[in-house]
Amino acid sequence: MACLFCQSQDITEASFPRRTSFNNKIFSYKQCRSCELVFIDPLPTNEDYKAMYSVAYHEQFYFDKKPFEDFTWLLTLLSNANAQKSFVDYGCGDASLLRFLHKHGYKCTGVEFDEENISRLKSLNPGIEFFTVSDFWNQQDKIDTFYTGDVLEHLIDPGDFLHKAKQRLNEGGLFVARGPIENNNSIGLFVRRLISKFAESKSNIAAHIPYHITFSNAKNQKTFFENEGFKSIYYKILETPWPYPERFSLNLRKMIYFIIGKSSVLLSALSKSWGNRFIYVGKK
Repeated sequence: MACLFCQSQDITEASFPRRTSFNNKIFSYKQCRSCELVFIDPLPTNEDYKAMYSVAYHEQFYFDKKPFEDFTWLLTLLSNANAQKSFVDYGCGDASLLRFLHKHGYKCTGVEFDEENISRLKSLNPGIEFFTVSDFWNQQDKIDTFYTGDVLEHLIDPGDFLHKAKQRLNEGGLFVARGPIENNNSIGLFVRRLISKFAESKSNIAAHIPYHITFSNAKNQKTFFENEGFKSIYYKILETPWPYPERFSLNLRKMIYFIIGKSSVLLSALSKSWGNRFIYVGKK
């Protein structure tokens, strides 16, 4: 099996995360010795994806519980880069970003995996185009900005995705990506590894849903984009409390996790290379 980022075949077993049972399969994790990417084995099938990303998934993570997010940072970034007005959000969730940009004059298109969710988005968002993944790649029109947030880590062939995204961009178009870098240095990651080791002493098989296919770090994530030929014009690493709670609780366990999350954020702010999330902007 080759690395999903650099295609090296120098692969070994990863020490984190633990193997997990899902959809009547056991998924383990490998690590590339060359670029240090961690990725899942075997890769999920279409049936696995259907089990992961039902309408209930979007209800849980977007429509029901997603807090309001201020997207002014992205509008400013696009304005500073003199970006033109056609914008695609690949993995648009509840389309909150698209609604925001549509109000600011952008021609917006959203892409999602589930057909039922696409029908819902169309009915709720007149004036914005929506496509399933397969229908989107059958389109031929060029795009000024291709955005993807918290998507790359879910893909079984991120290299093919990046290549196709670049082909859809106009010359000088922007590729904007953000998401987790879950194998990057932080106090939060160190504690998660310790907790996983403790849990492994009781059972070496977990029961989490393997949503994330790749676990990158700051270096291999940025290199991955540049190897496709994008000219990097912006790259930022930051730390969030995730997966620890963001709000204080009197529950002792939650209180400890809250302190771990906050400590990780504060300590990562002292380093340019520590953090568990990235924002990248590249130009074609």
